[in-house]
Amino acid sequence: NQLGVTTLYVTHDQVEAMVLSDQICVMKHGQIIQQGTPEDLYERPANIFVAEFIGQANVLPALKVDFQKSQITLDEGIDVQVSSGNIRGEKNQMQHLIIRHHQIKLHSFQSSENIKNTFKARIIQKTYLGDRIRFGLELSHRCQLIAEVTPYPNMPNVGVQVMAELPADDCIVL
Repeated sequence: NQLGVTTLYVTHDQVEAMVLSDQICVMKHGQIIQQGTPEDLYERPANIFVAEFIGQANVLPALKVDFQKSQITLDEGIDVQVSSGNIRGEKNQMQHLIIRHHQIKLHSFQSSENIKNTFKARIIQKTYLGDRIRFGLELSHRCQLIAEVTPYPNMPNVGVQVMAELPADDCIVL
């Protein structure tokens, strides 16, 4: 920026691209899929390809989307509220819920009262990654997702039931 020079830098390293760039173009088969700031691409991906390419995301197929209520049904009894501005899919196409691993919050049954978008989940996998713990969660046989949380005392173990919160503002429908 100080020199006033535009530079084109090609990389497959997403972190490197996000750190070095004012603008990023995500390409697939020689076509630009989405162009924008690193924050735009991460927070507002244009499609599933970009959501999975930039960062780590859960991509869950929808059984049904209610555009009027801003609600997506992932399975029987799993109806997720989504902020209305985050529903970007076309009505006649297959819809998916996108939520990043770190955006999912885990709660005990007692502490989850009165928190919207919380669902019973069984921990099916737990992996220590140093600065975070990766949990494999099963909300139902058809609905599994990954949550990554900062370690805290008395973290739940595999087989334990927790409440998984999917904050409406972090959920995207594509």
